[in-house]
Amino acid sequence: MKVGILTRAVVLFFLAAFLPTAAPLAAQDLPETLPDADPADVVSVDAIVAAVYDVISGPAGEERNWDRWRSLFLPEARLISVGRGGDGSNRYRVMSPEDYVQGAGPSLEETGFFEDEIGRTQEEFGPVVHLFSTYESRRTADDPEPFMRGINSFQLFHDGTRWWVVTIYWTGEGPDLPIPEKYLDTGGGAEEAGNRMTGAFGPLRLHSGGSGCSLGRGPLLDEDRLLGRDEEDVLKHRMAEKELLSLFP
Repeated sequence: MKVGILTRAVVLFFLAAFLPTAAPLAAQDLPETLPDADPADVVSVDAIVAAVYDVISGPAGEERNWDRWRSLFLPEARLISVGRGGDGSNRYRVMSPEDYVQGAGPSLEETGFFEDEIGRTQEEFGPVVHLFSTYESRRTADDPEPFMRGINSFQLFHDGTRWWVVTIYWTGEGPDLPIPEKYLDTGGGAEEAGNRMTGAFGPLRLHSGGSGCSLGRGPLLDEDRLLGRDEEDVLKHRMAEKELLSLFP
């Protein structure tokens, strides 16, 4: 009996210590260096998702507005890439928004990178939104075919004034992991459309109760054969993507 009482006391202590408080975001300590967001970027779910894609996209040689990027994320936000390891297992890497700037930024600016949303599946409950955002990635805006497609899993939070990115969690398409048709709907974003559902894409899961982009790359797999690249194309893309791929497991 005494052991049971002691165990419950320890559990209650840890719950009290680690459960979040109900204090609003405005009352929490934000870094003094967190840039102010453009109100147009954070006014709606569609706006903040579009801003994420826009800020990482641009031609080779164009510096990205990384302060705009930083302004979209909660200070504790995380980006999680999921890729295939050499042994065939799914692996992940967790990054902060700043890790992404330092790791992927130079490669995006050097080689050019454009990413567009081509479908969305969304769930929301009050200030909590979770969505699957299907993407296509290109090196130039005029490339006829993307070099990669995949799904970005976004978690968003509304503090009563604006939207914040909490998590972006992504993986890429491959020959053994094609994107299901239900995630390729092009009917528009949350304000327009009704393809809301529970679903999954490889190791990513979308739950109707809420839970959890490509910001760069998913697993390579047999991508080159899938896209019909010749040896010259493969060499060009591999050299350009070398630094960016170092972000992945």
